[in-house]
Amino acid sequence: VQTLGENAPSQLILYHYPDLKEEKGLVFMTAEMDPKFMTVPQAQCLANQVQLFYGTQRQETYRLVETFNHRPAEFKHTLVIAELEQSGLGAAALPKGP
Repeated sequence: VQTLGENAPSQLILYHYPDLKEEKGLVFMTAEMDPKFMTVPQAQCLANQVQLFYGTQRQETYRLVETFNHRPAEFKHTLVIAELEQSGLGAAALPKGP
């Protein structure tokens, strides 16, 4: 079994264009995804989660990112789930029933 690690192919790449951030308060985003690994709705859900956690003005939300990156032993995935449920994105990630 071969482990690719950092050489693994990208499954989703998000590009951000902040050219209009100062003037208009807008940052455009586009993405490249590998359809062998995810669907368009799954990629959209991930992009929404990136915006939720990295583009937030809420310190409580961004603190989850800081804890994950800098103090992983203190990180609790249940807090991420709670944040996703509160934002409404949690339900979007669940498969829809018949």
